[in-house]
Amino acid sequence: MEKLKLKSEKRKLLGKKVSSLRREGLLPGVLYGKGKKSEPLSVIKKEFDRVFKEAGSNTVILLEIEEDQPKNVLIQEVSKDPVLGESLHADFYEVRMDEKITTMVPLKFIGDSKAVLELGGSLLTNKNEVEVECLPGDLPHELEVDIAALEDFDSLIRISDIIVPRGVEIKDEAEETIALIEPPRSEEEIAELDEAVEEAEMPEAEKGSETEDLEEDQAKTEEKSE
Repeated sequence: MEKLKLKSEKRKLLGKKVSSLRREGLLPGVLYGKGKKSEPLSVIKKEFDRVFKEAGSNTVILLEIEEDQPKNVLIQEVSKDPVLGESLHADFYEVRMDEKITTMVPLKFIGDSKAVLELGGSLLTNKNEVEVECLPGDLPHELEVDIAALEDFDSLIRISDIIVPRGVEIKDEAEETIALIEPPRSEEEIAELDEAVEEAEMPEAEKGSETEDLEEDQAKTEEKSE
């Protein structure tokens, strides 16, 4: 599969001055790596968004920098505008293709569980990503977890059950549970939950009135018994 490519230019504008780049449709970024001095760059924002949507943070892309040789990089941290969600800055981490790296890879839950479809259970997942170690060229975009293995409420899927490509090692604890099925609630449990919710939502005035009514009824009962 051919690597995604992204063109970039070296930039001299730093700090608050980069706002002028954004107005021109450019995204400021920085290239860094092991034993490498950080290098400020800018990329066309529209092109960056397209590449990042496809590559994410765990796919090696080719970063072209003017007359320099293209660099194998991972898009690492992407700063976003908290209101608009627009990309504001990106970090590009240069990797050596012959040197292993450690990074996070997302989990993709696929398939159907018999315990959900036929027994009415609910899928519970404990993780949405795992840490892996491998050569950059072996780095998977995502790891699939087939929940068809969850046939009843006693079934579990652990880290050790994840099938990984050759050359990829998951660093998380092998016996850690990542998915299971929770049984449906009984009618009694649902009734208790509804009652608890009603009590929590009841205004204080009503609670006080209810308490007074109970005390009054109790007093009447005591009078009759006397």
